[in-house]
Amino acid sequence: MQWQDIEHTLKSALGSGLKLGQAEAVSGGNINQAFKLHSNRGELFIKLNHVSCFDMFVQESAGLVAIAATNTIRTPNVIIANHTQHHAFLVLQYHEAKNPQPSDWQLAAEQLAAMHSASTMATVTGEPFGFSADNYIGSTPQPNSPTPSWSEFFAHQRIGYQLSLLKGQLQLPISDAEICQQIESILQVDPIQPSLLHGDLWRGNLMFDKHGPLLVDPACYIGDAEADIAMTDLFGGFPAAFYQAYRSIKAAPESLSLRHDIYNLYHLLNHATLFGGHYLDQAEQSVKRLIENGS
Repeated sequence: MQWQDIEHTLKSALGSGLKLGQAEAVSGGNINQAFKLHSNRGELFIKLNHVSCFDMFVQESAGLVAIAATNTIRTPNVIIANHTQHHAFLVLQYHEAKNPQPSDWQLAAEQLAAMHSASTMATVTGEPFGFSADNYIGSTPQPNSPTPSWSEFFAHQRIGYQLSLLKGQLQLPISDAEICQQIESILQVDPIQPSLLHGDLWRGNLMFDKHGPLLVDPACYIGDAEADIAMTDLFGGFPAAFYQAYRSIKAAPESLSLRHDIYNLYHLLNHATLFGGHYLDQAEQSVKRLIENGS
């Protein structure tokens, strides 16, 4: 890895006074390499990938900025997203993680509820659901075309899109179009208040430092706040203190269970797209249960 090229690019963008020290490999998920960089301007966190992944970092930066703009819950400050000839990289403020206490989880829930309740500007076309640009869920493209109807948006740009990526890999009793139609019909029942979503809110994307919670690795869009809460319960769940605090502010809707199943189907389908294996079976069974329960 050519750190000299990265340092040169950073100095060009941030000033020649920047001096980088040793790079220490840290955990950064299974998509990017991640490093803690010592510098004369403090400790930095840098994600690295092939130069072809540059737009992933641009869109991640946009999501972090969108969350920070609500002034509700912290994110790492974005320093720069850039690339060399061979590498794309994202540089963020570094935060030393700590193990959270119940009070930390309570604060995270309160701040997330505030983010979900913050007034959100319509996307550039004036429609309430979607986002100002397409982005990514993991490394999978995530379409965000602005749409006036939440049920239409989620049925087609979330479930329909993922089904198109898995074409021929799932053995389902009805067509993709019929699945989308059924999901759209189910989601039409309840009116949805547009909220800024983190979009990929599993345990690994909520961290804590000595000052409290931070959201990282967003896949932001405007949608139903329950889509974020559904995902918190998908891979092991958050502690009870989190849900108690969140529900004290935002009550659970009547159709909670079925809506959460639909929202989590999106992430199961995406895991099937990314990793295959048992996720294909899990996604297939989830679709079949939704067909049965929603009919």
